[in-house]
Amino acid sequence: MIAIVSQPLTRVILDGAHVPFNLAAVLHDLNRIRELAGFCVVVFGTTRDKQAFEMLDLLRRHRVDVVICSRSTSGPSSWAPGELRRYPSEADARDYILRCEEARRQLQQTD
Repeated sequence: MIAIVSQPLTRVILDGAHVPFNLAAVLHDLNRIRELAGFCVVVFGTTRDKQAFEMLDLLRRHRVDVVICSRSTSGPSSWAPGELRRYPSEADARDYILRCEEARRQLQQTD
């Protein structure tokens, strides 16, 4: 399920992709929507029975600007945000932080 809610400057997309294949399909489809181009923030959380790190890698490869790691309070055991944040290699983490800082600077310039 994908839901798109659109305001003049805010677009919110909700998706329940449960496996890397489905997340890849969602990212591919979203990349084709011209109105959704630009800064991208993902709130990500998943349970331990899912392929969390493969999905985080997909988000990284699709150049998502910011990933906010979250945790479900219901259902089976979920990954803690701190565990998910430690995923990238040190080099990947440095690159990711630099991209996040650049994205933050760009957002501040538009305010």
